[in-house]
Amino acid sequence: MKEFFFKILKSRIFDKKNFLKLLIRKNKAVEEKSYSLIHRLFYNDIISTVGFAYMEEGAQIFPHTDGLKKILTLMLYFPEENTPDHLYKNLGTTFWNSNEFGLKESDIKVKTFEDSEQFKKRNQISLNFPFKKKNVYGFIKSHKSWHSLEPIKVKKDFIRKNININLLLV
Repeated sequence: MKEFFFKILKSRIFDKKNFLKLLIRKNKAVEEKSYSLIHRLFYNDIISTVGFAYMEEGAQIFPHTDGLKKILTLMLYFPEENTPDHLYKNLGTTFWNSNEFGLKESDIKVKTFEDSEQFKKRNQISLNFPFKKKNVYGFIKSHKSWHSLEPIKVKKDFIRKNININLLLV
C-alpha cells in the first residue's frame, strides 16, 4: 500500500469521498472493519480478501471496473500441466483502453452479451495478462480500469483456475 499510495490516490480523483479518506486518515490493515468512533475518525480500514475462481469452457466476464471499495487486485493463474501455451492465448485478464466512465455500479452499462459486444466495438484492447504459471499480475482500480475475460475456448472439460487477492477500503 505504501509503495503505490500516490498512484492509488490519483486513481480516486473522481471519487471525492474515498480520495479525502485516503488523503486525511492513516491506513491500517485490519481483519474486520472497526466501528469505534475514534478509529473511524483517524483510520482507514484496509481489508484483504482472497477469492478462488473456477470458470468452465464458454464462460466469460463482461467489461467492468470493479466496485468502489476495491483498491488493488492481484491475480495468480493456474494453467493445467501439459497444455500447449497457444491454447491459453486469451485466458488472462483483458484490459481496455476506454474513455468511458466506470466509477460505480450505476456507471457500468455492460450487462448483456450485446452490451459487451458494443463496448468491444467502441474500445480497443490495451493489454492482456498472459495466463502463465508462477506469475502474479495486478492493477489499481480506477474509473478507467475496464477489464474483462474473453470467452473461454480451450477444450470441452477445461477449467480456468485462478486466485484473486484484493485490497478493499472499508
